[in-house]
Amino acid sequence: MSRNKSVTTDHTATGPGESLSLAADRYNVSCNGTFVASVALERSLDSGTTWIPLGFLSTTPIAINQPVAMVLQEAESGALYRSNCTSYTSGTATVRISQ
Repeated sequence: MSRNKSVTTDHTATGPGESLSLAADRYNVSCNGTFVASVALERSLDSGTTWIPLGFLSTTPIAINQPVAMVLQEAESGALYRSNCTSYTSGTATVRISQ
């Protein structure tokens, strides 16, 4: 039995993508396409009421503005993750979050 799950969002305007509940484990994020946009990764620990942008080793949120693939770690089961297009000019930024 596979426990793999994923959500894919095609960002063609500003706004959030679909959320995904993750187990405490590693997960993958990829963004591809041809686009002029900025996409943030966001995490919620209260069932989607509050969304906090992810950052690495600082308080500056991660801004995805080109194709990229990442493997990240989640410490709490049930955390929700989503992508959120914070600025958009053109193209399609396809973001996939999977575990």
